[in-house]
Amino acid sequence: MMDLENPSTVYEAGGDLFKDRFGWKANILHTDAGNLMHVNEKTWNSGYAGAYSLLFRTEVIRQVGIWRDYFLHVDDCEWCLRIQRMTGKKVVIALDSLIWHVLQGAKKPFTTLRYYETRNFLDYFASCGDKKALLKVMLQTMLMGLKQLSIKRDDLCHFHIKGIEDFFEGRFGKQPLERSALFLSGIPDLLDEYKKDNGKYPDKIFIVKEINSYMNDGVDYEGNIITQIRTISPKTTIIEASMHHDDRGVRHGDGFKTLDPSSIEIPFIGKNFYVRRPLWIKMLLIIKMLKAFFIPSGEMVILPFWNESVIANNLGKYTAVFENGQYSLYKMNRMKTIYITIKIIWQNCFHAVKIAKNQFNSKSSHVSF
Repeated sequence: MMDLENPSTVYEAGGDLFKDRFGWKANILHTDAGNLMHVNEKTWNSGYAGAYSLLFRTEVIRQVGIWRDYFLHVDDCEWCLRIQRMTGKKVVIALDSLIWHVLQGAKKPFTTLRYYETRNFLDYFASCGDKKALLKVMLQTMLMGLKQLSIKRDDLCHFHIKGIEDFFEGRFGKQPLERSALFLSGIPDLLDEYKKDNGKYPDKIFIVKEINSYMNDGVDYEGNIITQIRTISPKTTIIEASMHHDDRGVRHGDGFKTLDPSSIEIPFIGKNFYVRRPLWIKMLLIIKMLKAFFIPSGEMVILPFWNESVIANNLGKYTAVFENGQYSLYKMNRMKTIYITIKIIWQNCFHAVKIAKNQFNSKSSHVSF
């Protein structure tokens, strides 16, 4: 599969699902085709062939049925696995067969897709008959949901948990999924929403710099945001924050805060010095995450790019995330978060028992001939 926007770039050539955890192990080359001239094979054996370009014998459908009604994702993986198990045939990738595919979906924030991948991955591993792998994947997806809850994104947490529940209930196909975030068009709307709740504009706002420098397109998004804030609310203190350990400079704001978990800020004679403590990275990260969650530093944090850092998202009581041309706004509710966390863990303990007793509704095929 070639990238339509970059026609000489190979994006994927089939692949496998990990045997015991959530996610793909795709043959993602993601390199220029000119750099692959050393590949002399005509075919590769593969766990799955992508549905974007899939050729199969018609007798296969009569033997194993067509793929399950997953709606999105994992359907081609499950079907290829079923074909190999029930027919003994191989799935191969023809390296001289090229198609060009629009990859916009791969660049979008990971939102509603969380539901389908959670539910469908669980069903895939259930069809493999490996209880330990199924239990491990359920635990991983539950933790993914709890992480979203810890950064105020209740709706994204709900998609993971609903995916687990619908797997056990046998609900497949397309499902109605709604976001609970408040969507606002720009910075003026964000500040007005805060003022509506609090009677004033924020005293302090954090602007988190882009963590993926390779996505930098040369536009100064942070600077544009800060200019808008200063125009609307000149008294608001603006702090620039970065997760890059070598980024220490203030460019547009009133101050700077490092989010690098491996550094400690030591104030001395009016300046902050940074000490690297590699052996304490995990401990520092936990402490910083807890501090950010229970004691936010400011009133609002704005994320100009998709960012799932627990520390960054909890710098303020309000978190605004730029996605798909607009801002999604989340508000902190610690007691609700703690209650939902306990509820989710309790419910999934019962799900683990169901896995041990094979009490789930995985189907061999939703449609057969």
